[in-house]
Amino acid sequence: MFENNGVVWFRKEFNLPASMLGKSLRLFLGNVVDRDSVYINGTSIGATQYQYPPRKYSVPAGQNGLLLLNCFYEKFFIHFFVCNII
Repeated sequence: MFENNGVVWFRKEFNLPASMLGKSLRLFLGNVVDRDSVYINGTSIGATQYQYPPRKYSVPAGQNGLLLLNCFYEKFFIHFFVCNII
Protein backbone atom coordinates (compact mmCIF):
# COMPACT_ATOMS: atom_id res chain seq x y z
CA MET A 1 0.00 0.00 0.00
CA PHE A 2 1.29 3.47 -0.92
CA GLU A 3 1.54 5.93 2.00
CA ASN A 4 1.31 9.70 1.45
CA ASN A 5 0.48 11.07 4.87
CA GLY A 6 2.45 13.77 6.61
CA VAL A 7 2.71 16.90 8.68
CA VAL A 8 3.18 20.46 7.41
CA TRP A 9 3.99 23.58 9.45
CA PHE A 10 2.97 27.03 8.19
CA ARG A 11 4.43 30.15 9.78
CA LYS A 12 3.20 33.74 9.38
CA GLU A 13 4.43 36.82 11.21
CA PHE A 14 1.77 39.50 11.51
CA ASN A 15 1.23 43.06 12.73
CA LEU A 16 -2.26 44.09 13.78
CA PRO A 17 -3.62 47.57 13.13
CA ALA A 18 -3.42 49.78 16.23
CA SER A 19 -7.23 49.66 16.52
CA MET A 20 -7.11 45.85 17.08
CA LEU A 21 -4.31 45.72 19.66
CA GLY A 22 -5.48 44.55 23.09
CA LYS A 23 -8.91 43.39 21.85
CA SER A 24 -10.24 39.85 21.87
CA LEU A 25 -10.13 38.47 18.33
CA ARG A 26 -11.24 35.39 16.37
CA LEU A 27 -9.18 33.51 13.81
CA PHE A 28 -11.20 31.93 10.99
CA LEU A 29 -9.32 29.33 8.93
CA GLY A 30 -12.28 27.89 7.09
CA ASN A 31 -11.98 24.15 6.44
CA VAL A 32 -8.61 22.44 6.76
CA VAL A 33 -8.15 18.92 5.43
CA ASP A 34 -7.42 16.91 7.67
CA ARG A 35 -6.31 17.88 11.24
CA ASP A 36 -4.78 21.08 12.60
CA SER A 37 -3.22 22.70 15.66
CA VAL A 38 -2.84 26.50 15.83
CA TYR A 39 -0.45 28.58 17.95
CA ILE A 40 0.05 32.29 18.41
CA ASN A 41 3.33 33.38 19.97
CA GLY A 42 3.91 29.82 21.16
CA THR A 43 0.52 29.45 22.90
CA SER A 44 -2.01 26.93 21.59
CA ILE A 45 -5.28 28.60 20.63
CA GLY A 46 -7.04 25.52 19.27
CA ALA A 47 -7.00 22.22 17.44
CA THR A 48 -9.49 20.18 15.44
CA GLN A 49 -9.01 16.47 14.85
CA TYR A 50 -11.13 15.97 11.73
CA GLN A 51 -11.63 17.78 8.43
CA TYR A 52 -15.21 19.00 8.13
CA PRO A 53 -15.87 21.87 10.56
CA PRO A 54 -14.60 25.34 9.69
CA ARG A 55 -11.87 26.39 12.11
CA LYS A 56 -12.84 29.27 14.42
CA TYR A 57 -10.44 29.95 17.27
CA SER A 58 -10.42 32.66 19.93
CA VAL A 59 -7.22 34.68 20.01
CA PRO A 60 -5.96 36.13 23.32
CA ALA A 61 -5.88 39.92 23.60
CA GLY A 62 -4.69 41.15 20.23
CA GLN A 63 -0.96 41.54 19.90
CA ASN A 64 1.55 41.39 17.10
CA GLY A 65 3.29 38.10 16.74
CA LEU A 66 3.74 34.79 15.06
CA LEU A 67 0.99 32.45 13.84
CA LEU A 68 1.97 28.76 13.53
CA LEU A 69 -0.37 26.29 11.88
CA ASN A 70 0.39 22.57 12.08
CA CYS A 71 -1.56 20.37 9.67
CA PHE A 72 -1.67 16.60 9.40
CA TYR A 73 -2.81 15.47 6.00
CA GLU A 74 -3.73 12.19 4.39
CA LYS A 75 -4.05 11.10 0.79
CA PHE A 76 -1.69 13.45 -1.09
CA PHE A 77 -3.10 16.90 -0.38
CA ILE A 78 -3.81 19.68 2.07
CA HIS A 79 -6.48 22.33 1.53
CA PHE A 80 -7.31 25.75 2.97
CA PHE A 81 -10.45 27.60 2.03
CA VAL A 82 -10.41 30.86 4.05
CA CYS A 83 -8.06 32.54 6.52
CA ASN A 84 -9.00 35.78 8.32
CA ILE A 85 -8.35 37.36 11.69
CA ILE A 86 -11.18 39.62 12.80
